[in-house]
Amino acid sequence: MSLGVLKPVAVDPTELLALFAEVAAAQVKAVAALAPEQRRARTQRPTQYHLDVVADGVIVPRLVEAGLAVVSEESGRSGPSSAPITVVVDPVDGSTNCSRELPYWSISLCALDADGPLCAFVANSATGEQFQAVRGEGAWCDGRRLGPPSPATQIAQALV
Repeated sequence: MSLGVLKPVAVDPTELLALFAEVAAAQVKAVAALAPEQRRARTQRPTQYHLDVVADGVIVPRLVEAGLAVVSEESGRSGPSSAPITVVVDPVDGSTNCSRELPYWSISLCALDADGPLCAFVANSATGEQFQAVRGEGAWCDGRRLGPPSPATQIAQALV
């Protein structure tokens, strides 16, 4: 999907998830271009790697260009404050694993509207496995519908 197709105020979860898949691919490409020593390099923030900044630098501008507000773990708030959708993103969830080339790191995105979480996307960037969820419609892993939610209504009943 081209960013030109996504309307600046799009609230269609299908379009948002397509955009999220696009930025996930950009994240993988940007991080793959880093040499091992660049992956392990740290920034001046105690918990931040250079790879976090690189990934944030390709993800956030694409989301903002689509007319979305963004809250990133790495760069904070950006985009239009009046946007109907705010995307919360962790550009590299599992930075330490990524820095050491362990295959357990991802990108995590969640689109929020006035009613709360609208849709979410998590992809294991090392393996390509993708999880998607849409409010009221359920969740999928690599296009396969995941089972029904737990009937637990109290945390004591849940397996966490």
